[in-house]
Amino acid sequence: MKFRSLLILFFFANILNAQNDWRIAKHTSSLDHVDRLVLPELDNELLLQQELNRRGPGIAPRFAESIDVDITPDNHGTWDYTVSGKAVWRFRIHSKDAKSLNLGFTKFFLPEGGMLVIYSPDMETIDGPFTPADNEEHEQLWTPVFEGDELVVEVQVPAQNKSQLQLKLSSINHDFLGFGAVVSGSCNVDVLCGIDDGFPEIEEHRDIIQSVAVIGLNGGTFCTGFLVNNARQDCTPFFMTADHCGIDNGNAASLVAYWNFQNSSCREPGSTASGQDGNGLLNMSNTGSIFRSGSGTSDFTLVELDDPVNENADAYMAGWDRGSTAPSSAVCVHHPNTEEKRISFEDNPLTMTDGFTNGPSSNFTHVRVTDWDLGTTEPGSSGSPLFDQNERVVGQLHGGGAACGNNQSDWYGAFARSWTGNSSSSTRLSDWLDPDGTGVMTVDGIEASFCTFGIEPIQANLQACPDEEATFALIPSLNFTSDVTLDITNVPAGASFSLSVNPVPPGDTTYLTISNLSALALDDYIINVNASDSENSALGMLVLSVIETPLATTLTTPSDNATNIGTAPTYFWNSVPSASTYHIEVATDEAFTDIVTEATVTSSTHNAGGLENGTLYYWRVTTTNQCGESTSEVSSFTTLLDLAVVANPVSIALCNTETANFNITIGSDFSESGATLSATNLPTGASIIFNTNPLPAGQTSSVSISDLEGNPSGTYTITINVDDGVNSNTRNIGLFLEAAPTPVDMNAPADNAVEVDQTPQFIWVPSSDAQNYTIEIATDQDFNNIVEGTTTNITVFTVPSDLAPSTVYYWRVIANGDCGNSTSDVRSFTTIIIDEVVELNNTLIDIRPNPTSGLLNISLSGLLSGDLMVEVYGINGQQLLSERRTGVTQFDVNLSNYPDGVYLLKLVNEQSVLTRKIILSK
Repeated sequence: MKFRSLLILFFFANILNAQNDWRIAKHTSSLDHVDRLVLPELDNELLLQQELNRRGPGIAPRFAESIDVDITPDNHGTWDYTVSGKAVWRFRIHSKDAKSLNLGFTKFFLPEGGMLVIYSPDMETIDGPFTPADNEEHEQLWTPVFEGDELVVEVQVPAQNKSQLQLKLSSINHDFLGFGAVVSGSCNVDVLCGIDDGFPEIEEHRDIIQSVAVIGLNGGTFCTGFLVNNARQDCTPFFMTADHCGIDNGNAASLVAYWNFQNSSCREPGSTASGQDGNGLLNMSNTGSIFRSGSGTSDFTLVELDDPVNENADAYMAGWDRGSTAPSSAVCVHHPNTEEKRISFEDNPLTMTDGFTNGPSSNFTHVRVTDWDLGTTEPGSSGSPLFDQNERVVGQLHGGGAACGNNQSDWYGAFARSWTGNSSSSTRLSDWLDPDGTGVMTVDGIEASFCTFGIEPIQANLQACPDEEATFALIPSLNFTSDVTLDITNVPAGASFSLSVNPVPPGDTTYLTISNLSALALDDYIINVNASDSENSALGMLVLSVIETPLATTLTTPSDNATNIGTAPTYFWNSVPSASTYHIEVATDEAFTDIVTEATVTSSTHNAGGLENGTLYYWRVTTTNQCGESTSEVSSFTTLLDLAVVANPVSIALCNTETANFNITIGSDFSESGATLSATNLPTGASIIFNTNPLPAGQTSSVSISDLEGNPSGTYTITINVDDGVNSNTRNIGLFLEAAPTPVDMNAPADNAVEVDQTPQFIWVPSSDAQNYTIEIATDQDFNNIVEGTTTNITVFTVPSDLAPSTVYYWRVIANGDCGNSTSDVRSFTTIIIDEVVELNNTLIDIRPNPTSGLLNISLSGLLSGDLMVEVYGINGQQLLSERRTGVTQFDVNLSNYPDGVYLLKLVNEQSVLTRKIILSK
């Protein structure tokens, strides 16, 4: 078959110093003049809550809100033109607080020599380029996620091909969640774990791990999917996932597969780190696909990526088994919650089931994993492959209840059921994975590089001077089956080219030479290389940058004639686009005969020490590239005098009963006869002693600060002043004082309280600086007979066993701290009197039982004169009962309708009142 390969000659990573990146057009106007679209603000928290509410089994999770737009180079953006004849269209997009942005172009056609890049406004991050090799039959392009809430879209085309550009941006997708930022359960296992981490079982599965990718669809939803081999083993990039992930004929072009999104190390399962964000990168992807087949019965979808798999992905085409025998064990590789790639193991036999059922069925549609023995799955794992004991796919995840902390089951749509599907090419796998109808039952996996066709450049990005020639060395891959013919296109007008060998045998080297560069403007040029043999083809891209001797840079920091510069300054200068390196020199003379430091760097900044205090220095920077060099003007600066005041230590923590001791050292440029030391902002009542005062230059004095007692806890900043009459400086010292705790305020029981429960609760107000409290309860005021002494961290204490009734007790609280303790006032209380027989007006009154289960009997040994009022109150003072009794010697009070607790019984006549505490316990 014909196999078209997109050759990416080098990996385009996000880079620093991107202002000089060849992918961004030079000689264009400032971004401040570029058309900017500010989208309406979205509420990320509200969108997240709505997303969590909609999630459920069989629903693909969302990470972004799609915003419909209609943007073309005709109605938006800004056009510009470079000196080399490129037409450049740029457009800025800002969606406030987006975690990332991605774009959906529903019309995408780049003419020959064109490219599209996306970058941040500060040009620190760049994605692309997308080139004519990304022109597809579906005429769409959906970009990978781009971190941040603002980006620039830039299209470059040869000016004469501008009219051929077709571009329509229809969807801007605002990431409210953070693609890859939702943490998965900590029981998951990173695919980077291995034998050294205690997981030797993972080592044998390194190949199948490389088949799995996390995918985005329509710019807003995500799932897991995997590459799958076919019976021809020709590396057709078939890719499977779950039907419920929502891919169909209408949106397959929006699929973006992210390769090798995994943590860089093994996080121990169950650890805090394993349940937090990983550090995986989303910088390697494939975008776009063609729908081939799918069915909801076994929940599968098969697409074909519309470009070969990214050659940097180290990808693997998974094998499969379409038989009906249940696997004896299984492995799943997945992206839980779209987080970094994880792996799970089931060591026991699986079950072929009819839907989401438990028992085996001959009419099966699914494969059941009873429970995972290591790891689990989560939302976002949908569509991930289930591998049997032979590393062959037997299904893809449909759903289930498995999660960290449970032993629930998962169900996978059975590969064997998907093979026959619903008896049409658009609903089954067989037409695509066995197009020749061989009837094969199993196919093993293969490395995707097995079918890679391309041309390996020795160097894909060359710089050349106008009087030079540029020579690229090209090597066709060994996978070509016969001599490879190279077709070179998009060579800039005015230049000429030649190939040393053409056609060239696979694996041999040919040299492409571009000459007559003096006819070209200073700019970057993209040259296309088309390679083909009798059956296979590949498209590659080279970059030629025509440069000249770099301009001299402008020095910025330290500024000319600057003073008080440190002895290890950081130097800054303006970057020069065509400079390869910068050579910085620092000298003590303007002729640079006494150079004290020099370095050659590739960035426009450099840090170096080794300078002397109070010295005049000169510096310059020479920009260089292969065409020549240019030297900046010379700037001078003077380093500051050594008037340092150094404290050791600079902060001291101590109790206010202690003395603070530290040292002060002053710089060498103070007076040799000595500088006077003094202090300000001392705590109240404190005194300070300098061991040496005045202090000679470069010397050290010990210092003591005492008499700190009486100052409350807190931070005190003391300023040490150094003055020699000409020069002066200061140094702050931090004192972190801690005082003894203040005595506590006691709340309950109140002083002299009576009728106190035998198991009272003691409450006091916290004391500042207290680490804990010791409560003491005694039967004497001198606390010689302590019945309870407990140390506690809280300010509420209940005695563990009953105190004696009808007894006077004394209590106090000691607040303990790092810097001493303090004792509260002493309070007394009397415990409850529970005598059953009491006397009132010469009448004996018997109240029993107490405690009572409900009925309280009161007996009088003789009649009380006058009426007797019987009243019952709750402990909160609310009156619950009021009855009049006259001429009786015995009666009952019924408390059974009240809840258990403590109540007050009052017997009242004209002469007196009797109050008893009653305990109700049913």
